[in-house]
Amino acid sequence: MADGSVCAAPQVGSNWRFMGDRRKVYVELRPGNERAMHFRLDTGAPWDRFVDYSKFVQFRVQDPSKVVKYAVVTGPGLPTSGVKLLSPRIQRDDPVMAGKRGHYVNLKDDSYFHMCRVDATTGNVSADAANCVEMGASGINFGRYSYSHTNATKLDTDFANDGFVQGGVYNFALYNDDGWKTVNGQAAQTPIVTYQRTLTTLPYSAVALAGADVNHDLYPRPASSLSPVDMAASVRNKTGFTTNLSWNPLGTLPDARRFGWGGVYFYEGGPVTAAVWPRTDQEWDVYPDAGATSVTATASAPSDTRMTPDWAEAGIFLDDRNGARIWSSVTFD
Repeated sequence: MADGSVCAAPQVGSNWRFMGDRRKVYVELRPGNERAMHFRLDTGAPWDRFVDYSKFVQFRVQDPSKVVKYAVVTGPGLPTSGVKLLSPRIQRDDPVMAGKRGHYVNLKDDSYFHMCRVDATTGNVSADAANCVEMGASGINFGRYSYSHTNATKLDTDFANDGFVQGGVYNFALYNDDGWKTVNGQAAQTPIVTYQRTLTTLPYSAVALAGADVNHDLYPRPASSLSPVDMAASVRNKTGFTTNLSWNPLGTLPDARRFGWGGVYFYEGGPVTAAVWPRTDQEWDVYPDAGATSVTATASAPSDTRMTPDWAEAGIFLDDRNGARIWSSVTFD
């Protein structure tokens, strides 16, 4: 057992290997590329930044056994001191996090840990300067974004300058103390365990995936049987909806690597009071058959009636055997 206790009636089976090899906490690196189409939630009309692209590395830490409170990840491409990630239990339950960034009232024990930040504006997440208590925590992606199709070259250049390395080794130091409560508090603490993970591949070149234009890129471009106007109205009115979501197959990638499912999802979230935080969210997932290019998906009304939705996203994601992922999404904000 993760907490050191002995299971009275052990069970054997491949479905029990998610945590694997008696690891106390699940840690994972995931390189990703994403294509996003943006619509206004208030009208359903497209934003000026209609399509953009991003590439990043995700730092995924999950602790369903409730062993640790925070993690510090170090390695190539990250700040020298690494990044500090806070347990979702702390964000949800600790009184000092009430109303802070990342305070979702419905975070699950097995939700991902999120990155603490230095300030409210720059996106600085250096572990030695991050202030979890004052700035809260959000996000698991470390990377770059391009707000137009024509900026794909700059996106590749900026990401390369970050210094991520294929084959680079990343250390996940896991702590169960209160070092998260003070700036650089982890420096005086000793992790209960440190795991190492290798970044086996980098995200694809944004230029290679973007192609000639937004109608001919390599991503699976989703389309809904509901118009963006109708979908936005359903989100605003919290009525739920059913849609036939379809997409073109993933294009031939530069290295001919194959990607499989994956899944299809719909997500919405919003504040539960007049303030920005706290918030609540909800997600619905569908898993199409192999080779499918469409699926019928239903999103019901939010179970938390306090939610005032201000963000929604529908999309698909594909995975390969090296842990890489390609997303294609439609957002309403």
